[in-house]
Amino acid sequence: MGYKTTYKGIEIEITTYPHPDMPGYWFPHAQMRNPRTGIEEPVALRPQRGSKQEADALVLEEAAERIRFGNNGLGLLPGE
Repeated sequence: MGYKTTYKGIEIEITTYPHPDMPGYWFPHAQMRNPRTGIEEPVALRPQRGSKQEADALVLEEAAERIRFGNNGLGLLPGE
């Protein structure tokens, strides 16, 4: 279980995990969930070198952008 936050009513759980074959690399990963509909959508980025906190920040930024611009499968319109 990862860190949870909410952005514009959408729940985001950050579940970044280490790359098993590349020390110092992380898979930025999060799960977005619309609590009104129960629809969920993952956010996954390519492996990133650096700290877990940096990888978490990248995936959180990507999730927020998808929510802001409606580029998601959560049934939201841009700006909703």
